[in-house]
Amino acid sequence: MEDKITQKNTGHRKRHSIFFPLLLVGMGVILLLHTMRVLPGSAWGTILRYWPVLLIASALDSIYRAEGYVGAVIWGGIGAFLLLGNLGMLPNASWTMLLRWWPVLLIAVGLDLIIGRHSIWSAMIGIVLGVVILAGIVWLSVGMSPVVTIETQDLQYPLQGAKTLYANISATAGEVNISGGAQSDNAVEAIITRSVNEEIDDAYTVKDDKGYFDLENKGLFVLYPALQSPSAKTAWEVYFNEETPLVLESELIAGEQRLDLNDLQVKRFNIKTIFGRTTLVLPRKDSFDGDAEVIFGELLVYVPEDAAVCIYADTGITGIDLPDGYIREDDLILSPSAEEGDGCMELNLNQPIGSLRIATY
Repeated sequence: MEDKITQKNTGHRKRHSIFFPLLLVGMGVILLLHTMRVLPGSAWGTILRYWPVLLIASALDSIYRAEGYVGAVIWGGIGAFLLLGNLGMLPNASWTMLLRWWPVLLIAVGLDLIIGRHSIWSAMIGIVLGVVILAGIVWLSVGMSPVVTIETQDLQYPLQGAKTLYANISATAGEVNISGGAQSDNAVEAIITRSVNEEIDDAYTVKDDKGYFDLENKGLFVLYPALQSPSAKTAWEVYFNEETPLVLESELIAGEQRLDLNDLQVKRFNIKTIFGRTTLVLPRKDSFDGDAEVIFGELLVYVPEDAAVCIYADTGITGIDLPDGYIREDDLILSPSAEEGDGCMELNLNQPIGSLRIATY
């Protein structure tokens, strides 16, 4: 009775959500086109490319249900912007912009609450404001020249007698590349390309023949300028001593990590990427155990061709691609050498949403 009175007083009847129907239709179209071999590549690769359509569908659902207009227009516009970027039509557009622009959505919600939602005038005002704000975002991101000032910082830390290295790397967004290549008397060397308003906290200490290296950026990435041009992107190049055993932890919120452990004496590693891509090259020599996790995105693991590796893969909505000869039993993936009964190196992978690919080299 109360709902009927409310509907009568407001003249507005609440509509059912169309988000999940749109989601099902979109997923069905993608899978159908793949089964018909119309779209190249894997289905999950296509889904990763077209994921911004979810933002557009959510915006359309919000407008259809009259749950807000300013935020819906902005949300849908950002989705279209990211989709064009994934398709190569806007080379400077990437999902990392969500980390920079998300406070605008709070502003949009506040404006929706002020304007109201249940009259034609509130809808028109909300849509106009949403378009104006979205145009400002696009203009700042594409139309105007980037105002990011980039500088390069070189780091070098001598071993100081350390016989084992413990490294902790934590980045907010951008690229992180880790490999061997430090000079024999250095524990670690790094080239940090960063914006001038990004604070880098680095330290190296030695205690009881153990070297401890920490590298992280401080502050909120969303406070940085709106968009970086390809010539002004932030990246960390980190090189470790190849003769010293290494225990490595590396975490990135949004972006891409590339870890070439082939020339390193890695005993243990823990790699995590929240949004983005991780490429991991496992070492040929010595034994190790490690963890690699990508919450949303792509995880690519290169395994030495003759290595005995036991991979425990915790996956969700994940496309999995394995080399010939690899055997998968539920969550366990075995290389051919491990299947033959040899002792194996253990690798734990966590990939809730996205694509997991294992290849040999």
